[in-house]
Amino acid sequence: MRGHMNVFLPIILCLFIAGCVSSSKTVVPSDAPSQSSMPVAAEEVIVEAPQVIHEPLVEAAPVVVFHEPMNIEEPVRITYSQITNLIGEFLDIQSLHGSSDQPVFLGTSENNLVILEIVGEKDNVMEASIRFTYPPDISAVNTDLNNAMMLRFLKNAAPEYSEWPAKIKEIMTSFRSLQMGSRQEDAIVLERKLIQVLYDKNIDAITLTLTHK
Repeated sequence: MRGHMNVFLPIILCLFIAGCVSSSKTVVPSDAPSQSSMPVAAEEVIVEAPQVIHEPLVEAAPVVVFHEPMNIEEPVRITYSQITNLIGEFLDIQSLHGSSDQPVFLGTSENNLVILEIVGEKDNVMEASIRFTYPPDISAVNTDLNNAMMLRFLKNAAPEYSEWPAKIKEIMTSFRSLQMGSRQEDAIVLERKLIQVLYDKNIDAITLTLTHK
């Protein structure tokens, strides 16, 4: 029995020492301060004022306005050679020195049925008028010649207008429809030119007058 006690005694001592060591790790002294009772230092809140950055003032660039150049129309210029183109071959044109401030050119056909008058310098005609006479006994040849010269005068005066042949027919129709002794005025209004038409049955004539608008 004593021999068995001698065998278990070291084992019991080892277990007892091991228990003491393990119990010493879990026992907390009663006088140790608890973690929950420790004072907590208050955090200091620092509010920084916003930093104002003064940027240098930048002057606004001047506004430059570009104005497109105005389209100024040049004045209408009609020349002596323009008016008399092809017509001058059938007219005897003379320069007159009258009381007018402007030169005057007067042309007459051989049969006296066509009279042309031009007022102004040769490089700047102010007014041009032409009179066609259709007497009751006029021949067909002279009628056709009058109409052909009327068409050429209108083409010379306003080449930008292309409906002159039809306009000649309208003019002749209006002239024939008038009663004897009556007068009537009409006008052909173009963009920058004006052609006045005078029907005069007193002298059996049609007068066309070209002026600037």
